[in-house]
Amino acid sequence: MRKIAYCAAVTLVATTVGGCGVSLQNLDLGRDVDGPSYELSAVFTDASGLPVGGQVKLGPAEVGRVVAMRSEDFTAHVTLRLRQDVRLADGTRAELKLSTALGDQYVDLQPPAEAGAGFLAPGGTIPVADTTRGPDVETTLATLGTVLDNSGFEHARTIVTELNTVLSGREGKVRDLLSRADGILGTLEDRSADFTRALGSIDRLSKLAADNKAVLDQAFGQITPAIEMLRGEQGSLDALLAGLTPLAKSANDTLGRAEDTVAGMTRDLGPVLDALNGFSGHLGDTLGKLKTVTGLLENAVPGDYLDMRLTLDVPGSLVSLFSPATVSALGSGVTGDLSGLFLGGTR
Repeated sequence: MRKIAYCAAVTLVATTVGGCGVSLQNLDLGRDVDGPSYELSAVFTDASGLPVGGQVKLGPAEVGRVVAMRSEDFTAHVTLRLRQDVRLADGTRAELKLSTALGDQYVDLQPPAEAGAGFLAPGGTIPVADTTRGPDVETTLATLGTVLDNSGFEHARTIVTELNTVLSGREGKVRDLLSRADGILGTLEDRSADFTRALGSIDRLSKLAADNKAVLDQAFGQITPAIEMLRGEQGSLDALLAGLTPLAKSANDTLGRAEDTVAGMTRDLGPVLDALNGFSGHLGDTLGKLKTVTGLLENAVPGDYLDMRLTLDVPGSLVSLFSPATVSALGSGVTGDLSGLFLGGTR
């Protein structure tokens, strides 16, 4: 009788379990950590697919479990329970990864390459800036399905076809355009140092203008009345500029008529300049001697005037500049040809 009752009980339990569909997937994952532990929080932009009770790994080693999750300010706050002997440096990153292609996600802890002196204290938080989500199979397949379902390849074929249409028969021009673009880019690269210096100069100028903003504001305030005055005199300025055109035309006509006279005077100045150039080597010595003569005259002539008789030795190039009309202009005391006077023939 006892054997029959036992078999009936076993049958009832098996039937109940089979009818409810209980399997290993319905069993809760382990959420406890062996030994002493402490909790940290990690903030993710998206933690979908991460199970409560999921593993927390540091490299290949399991160091904790996911014990809770909640949403706040459109972010996922994941509570991690770690072993007491695991210490994480400040700046540790957390990434959601897949153990296998179809496996559960876990939290991968990544300490910084250069750890500082500080460590995350119990109850600390890994901010969202230091968390990320790795690729998963579902997202990849969904993206591929979107490309295929929305005719992504058809769009690519359309783009290629249109490019072929645009380039058809223009290969030479496109090749020349690309060659010129390459040359321009090469020139720009060669001038990169000049661009850097120019940008540096602009930066210094901007800083100088910012440092002297008060001075510039005062200057602009003072120049405003002058600008207003010029704007009020705009009509007079326009009339003045309009009058410059006839003036320039008259000056041009005058210079055109006097062209022969100016050319003749220029030719006559040539011998004079040549003669003066001949004195250039002795000019300093002559001036020095004149200073000596001046001193001697002051000693010899105590009065206000001095009677003296001079003989001038004038180069022949200067004699040709004087005409008979010039001789008469010198006064009635000079008669005859002036060249004779210069050459020593007339006293």
